[in-house]
Amino acid sequence: MKKALYFLIIIVALSCEIEDVEPIVERVIDTVYVDTGVKDTTVTGDTLRTDTTTQVPPKTKVGLFYSQAEVDKWKERSQFGPYRSSGDAGVNAPGEWERIVENKNRFLNNASQERWTINNTSCVQKNDDEPLRNHKNMLDAAFYYLVTDDQEVGEKVKNELLGQSEEPSMDWNNRSVWCYNVLYDIQPSFLYSEWLTRLLYAYDFTKDLFTDGEQDQMRSWFVEAAYYWSYDSEKALSNLFVDRDGGNYTLSSAAKAPNDSETYTHIGGYRVYRTGRFYNNRRLNMLSYAGQVGALFNDPALISKGKKAFKEWLMFNVFPDGIVGEFHRGYGSSRSPEAGFSYTVATTELMGRIADALYRAGDNELYEFKTSRGVNGTEGGEKSFLLVLRTMCELLDDSFEPIYAYQKTEEYRINGKHNGRIWAYNMWFTQYNKYYNDPLISSSYKRALNSSLSKASIGPHSVYNSVGGAFPSKLFMFGE
Repeated sequence: MKKALYFLIIIVALSCEIEDVEPIVERVIDTVYVDTGVKDTTVTGDTLRTDTTTQVPPKTKVGLFYSQAEVDKWKERSQFGPYRSSGDAGVNAPGEWERIVENKNRFLNNASQERWTINNTSCVQKNDDEPLRNHKNMLDAAFYYLVTDDQEVGEKVKNELLGQSEEPSMDWNNRSVWCYNVLYDIQPSFLYSEWLTRLLYAYDFTKDLFTDGEQDQMRSWFVEAAYYWSYDSEKALSNLFVDRDGGNYTLSSAAKAPNDSETYTHIGGYRVYRTGRFYNNRRLNMLSYAGQVGALFNDPALISKGKKAFKEWLMFNVFPDGIVGEFHRGYGSSRSPEAGFSYTVATTELMGRIADALYRAGDNELYEFKTSRGVNGTEGGEKSFLLVLRTMCELLDDSFEPIYAYQKTEEYRINGKHNGRIWAYNMWFTQYNKYYNDPLISSSYKRALNSSLSKASIGPHSVYNSVGGAFPSKLFMFGE
């Protein structure tokens, strides 16, 4: 560098016809150039000031469904809102950041309290105990670390994740406990995948704290779980078709068996056959987890499982107008006419997680996927994920042609409202509308949020936490 500067000054001086250039060259170099070996320098006036302090660039945080720009936005929201304090984003808006902080503090008071273990010496059976609410506080603590960089909090989350992955009873390769062809999609199967999703997100929020060896440990544990929990679901779906793995979706004899109970999406609606009912919230929960694990750890086989589940759901459980087969859950019910709406939005949310995780990894195929393929009435139209999102919002907004679960009266209209409550699950779509930027979706969730009706929960979890309590807060993270 110094030699190059020397010759440059000589050339300039000679071009100006200066005869004695040597003293000028030496003086300029001594004044301007100081070789300290440090790259960061600042020039003020005619004096060069060198900063010898080592500059450490801030960590760039990127995850399954967040970018550094979003983390920066969450930092700002944690200080100024919206969704920091109750009412700061509207009269009925929740104080989500304050709740997250409270849950973080509960976790710190006893970080291992939510550790899950079982005492089985033989195969886990249907309806055995499940980690229904475990690690919800830790999830919020992990998100708190992501937003605030609080090392103490992050380290405690890290230690609990490592401890849980080392729990002997949670060895997913132990076939004397975790057996195939026992649970299928019955409890506690999908509740385990909900719990694992909470743990996966907590890891994703704190992964920069793990050493290479610890990251390998967590990766193996999550991946092994994904392969185990997706096995029974994929086997059941494969039984519907001649060659599902090879893309031959000709219906098998099992799919054509005549023992289907006669059920419909709504009064006068579509009949839902076994091919539709098999793509339910339980199986899709487990396959959604598998697809997200694939996206986070770049596992091609798991990514394939997730993509296949998403596309088949659109082909075989979504009808041409965006109505989904899961609506049959409320058909004929005078007590729970919104059950079908609830299950439908839940399955839609589970599929959206796969699409968003892959999009953020550079693959937007599922967000843009369109199909007219189907069987047993689901064929036709141009079906897409966006179509389903919009259909659910139109139902909640009463702008969709009225459909009814039990009788054709307002009481049994399927519109996400019943007995003074609103199933405001369209709030979950805020995450996916970051991609679509659809004004209908945006206005719909805002109307639901501002409704004076009581917000229906999703099982034991708050509506703001989404299916399985997987998110610290959909509104705080993705709401406008």
